[in-house]
Amino acid sequence: MERSKKPANIPVSPTIPTPNVSISQDNSRLTASLPTGESVEVLLYGATIISWKAKGKENLFLSSKAHLDGSKAVRGGIPLVFPVFGPPPADHATTGLPQHGFARTSKWEYLGKSTSESSATPKSKGDASVKLDFGLSHTMLDKIPSEWKNYEFGITYSVTLNKEDLETSFAIRNTGEKDWEFQTLFHTYLAVDNISQVSVSGLEGASFKDKTQGGKEVKGSSGPITIGGEVDRNYSLGPTKLITIAEKNKPRYEIYRDLLSDVVVWNPWETKAKGMADFGPEDGYKKMICVETGSVMQWNTLEAGDTWEGGQRIKAFDETSNLDASIAGASENGVATQYGPTQASIGRQDFANKNISQQEPLLNNNDTSGHGIEHEHREDDPQEEQKERPRRPSMLPRPSSIARRTAFIDEDEALPTSPPPAKAGPVSWKDLPNKKQLAILTMARLSEPLTQTSLQAYMFYQLKSFNPNLSDSTISSQAGILQGSFTAAQFITAILWGRMADNERVGRKRVLLIGLFGTCVSCIGFGFSISFWQAAVFRTAGGALNGNVGVMRTMISEIIKEKRFQSRAFLLLPMCFNIGVIIGPILGGLLSDPVGSYPKVFGIDSVFGGKEGVWWLKHWPYALPNLMSAFFLLIAAMGVIFGLEETLESIRDRPDFGLRLGRSIASLFHSRRHQYTAVDTEDTLDSPSNSSWPDSYELESRMPKTSTLPSKPKIKRLPFSRIWTTNVLCTLLCHGILAMHVGTFNNLWFIHLSTPRFDPEHPQPPRHEHQTLPFGFTGGLGMPPRSVGFAMAVLGVIGISLQLFVYPRVNERLGTVRSFRYSLCLFPIAYILAPYLSVIPSSKPPPTQASGVLVWLALSGVLCIQVIARTFALPATIILINNCSPHPSVLGTIHGISQSVSSFSRTIGPVVGGWGFGKGLQIGVVGTVWWSLAALASLGWCASSLVREGSGHEIFLEGEKEEEEEGKEI
Repeated sequence: MERSKKPANIPVSPTIPTPNVSISQDNSRLTASLPTGESVEVLLYGATIISWKAKGKENLFLSSKAHLDGSKAVRGGIPLVFPVFGPPPADHATTGLPQHGFARTSKWEYLGKSTSESSATPKSKGDASVKLDFGLSHTMLDKIPSEWKNYEFGITYSVTLNKEDLETSFAIRNTGEKDWEFQTLFHTYLAVDNISQVSVSGLEGASFKDKTQGGKEVKGSSGPITIGGEVDRNYSLGPTKLITIAEKNKPRYEIYRDLLSDVVVWNPWETKAKGMADFGPEDGYKKMICVETGSVMQWNTLEAGDTWEGGQRIKAFDETSNLDASIAGASENGVATQYGPTQASIGRQDFANKNISQQEPLLNNNDTSGHGIEHEHREDDPQEEQKERPRRPSMLPRPSSIARRTAFIDEDEALPTSPPPAKAGPVSWKDLPNKKQLAILTMARLSEPLTQTSLQAYMFYQLKSFNPNLSDSTISSQAGILQGSFTAAQFITAILWGRMADNERVGRKRVLLIGLFGTCVSCIGFGFSISFWQAAVFRTAGGALNGNVGVMRTMISEIIKEKRFQSRAFLLLPMCFNIGVIIGPILGGLLSDPVGSYPKVFGIDSVFGGKEGVWWLKHWPYALPNLMSAFFLLIAAMGVIFGLEETLESIRDRPDFGLRLGRSIASLFHSRRHQYTAVDTEDTLDSPSNSSWPDSYELESRMPKTSTLPSKPKIKRLPFSRIWTTNVLCTLLCHGILAMHVGTFNNLWFIHLSTPRFDPEHPQPPRHEHQTLPFGFTGGLGMPPRSVGFAMAVLGVIGISLQLFVYPRVNERLGTVRSFRYSLCLFPIAYILAPYLSVIPSSKPPPTQASGVLVWLALSGVLCIQVIARTFALPATIILINNCSPHPSVLGTIHGISQSVSSFSRTIGPVVGGWGFGKGLQIGVVGTVWWSLAALASLGWCASSLVREGSGHEIFLEGEKEEEEEGKEI
């Protein structure tokens, strides 16, 4: 039976289309799309946007050769630059970071999504949008090779896809107790059809730094920019000016900026594009233009607890848009027209104080289904709308509110600013980067010349004490052998230590410690030796265990990478030698044979000696200065253990117990600063929150504690057989000759000063009854240890004065190679004049020591010439050796080889020189060995014409050339 009145069918409301978010099966990328067809794709690696489709077109350029597997930064899309733009500068917290920082090469965490729809109907599909939030904090970066490892931060990065545009925004929070500086930029690659038909408006008349001209400041033209070659320009415009990119006289993109005052325009053009291994296709430069917004022209200082915000909005146009109408419309409304409501409302304090209660839950990283993620529709709270509390603007408001953004910032909340970096001028000592590490290396280096030069003050007399019956010529020969035994052992082992320093199992720091402790033991043994052969054994052991000079040079070159700082940095090692030359001989002279020198203090019936005198000082009269040297070496070793960082790239991030212990000890002497944050009076505890932004500490707690930096690729090593380039061989030849005559001079100088004067009443040799000029004369100056120490100190004072006040300026003017060549011509002059000190009239007759004004003036004059030459030659040769290395992987080996060459030369030179000096005394022509030394120095001067300054990387292994070219891009 049918009813007369059937109930009507209940109408079913059609489902309103909503935005969708999906994740790839490998959890590596997110894709968000709108019902109207717009979409955006984001890699979690670098939080890099790799696709943005709107108006039926792809709007971002992505290289066909881009690495999307997380192995390196993505070429194309919108990579993120933080905390440094371009190569990190020297002596800055970012020094050691990769180019453009770590944000683009770190894996970010997906924090969730939020969506909104306004005026949506099934037919119109509404004006929906979707926002994706990503997070990065310091806890996700376990290994940061720079001072940034000491800083704490939390970053929230939002990507908002609207029907008309794409928004990207940063909220960067300093969550630690230290202030730090940063730069940031959206490295946006925009897609175009033909770069020759593209123009960029909004930059007219603005000055810019042209990096294709070395950063030269250039005044901009009055018209739009067109691209006809390589372009690399940095503009500073202020954050409100609209940037329009047009193609075929029709608008293609508009870029609105919020608190981002700088704009970079870049296109590599053909030549540079070909040099990038991951740039494709070959003519891809015709299909892209980078218009990048950021804050990079100066450093932004972010104080502890503060938050910095900035962002951009890119609007894409279809092909029917008219350029003039678009620009006119923007100008008429101040910047552009206000659009409908936006879903995100973020003030400076939101990032610090809001919670994530309304944020969609985090993506489950264990879900590999690849299906769309459930979305959430939010409705506005009517009670919230009735509040009288003023509404904050959105982080990236619609264009008309961009100009009003600063009205919502309190006076004490003004954005931090810092002055523009000063232009590079002459380098001073205070400009050197990494001063703490250099100071530790300097201390370690200083301890060794203190030890070596201390010996020279009393070695002649210590050898004499072993056997008082030996002749002066025999003692001279023994002194040469003793000096040569140390360097001969170094020659044998220096390459081994260099190879070990390049080895990941050992490293630079351990080799340095072995050298310091080995030399310490050698000093103690030498001081307590009672025969020539015992002393020779300990000297040999000290040389065999010491490869420190080469390692220190390598470490300095790795600490100081910029060439403009190298002339001063490498000067530290010769300066240490001169300081050692000042202090060492004085200490050696004062502390040697204390019983004989200070009988009232250490002798019989003395203050400390009692009735018998100090027993051990009587038996080992030269032990005390050696114990003092051992103490210096021990202090230096402690400094290296507790304070020096490893510089070998492959192991520099390896845990270092000594360094950790040193920092713990240092923290005991520094009180920790406590800070308090004022309660925000505007945000009460009971006020509801509508922010989808996570609080910084909550963000940090949700970050994984594992490192997200890509694992370091295994460093390619140059085979040993390929090290021997022509420049390496020529540089080592000059270095060997220089080391030979300088080492021989150092040995002959103290022997000549200590050798007894010629006495006509007791001539030596007996047949040499009188002195005849210009060649027939013999004898030394007969100075005791204290006078020898003072004379050696004169050499050091002259050297350190020249190195501090003269060398840097002259070297800056002449350059490394020319200052090296000019200085070499002075050595022969000093060596020709040196033996004539024996015939300078003295105020006292022989056999007493030579003295008087004329003697000391002549002595100082010869030293001055030799030290001037050495002051310029030694730092220059260190730099030349460092830069002649054909590949960075063999830098330690090159320095080890150079030390071996130097050790070999300093072994042969002093031995032959000591023998030659003894022969000269026997035949009555003491100048023979000196004039031979002058001939050798002249040969080195001629050989210097074959040397050129290298780059430190002249041989490229497979794939390295492409990586270097890629590193030069912006």
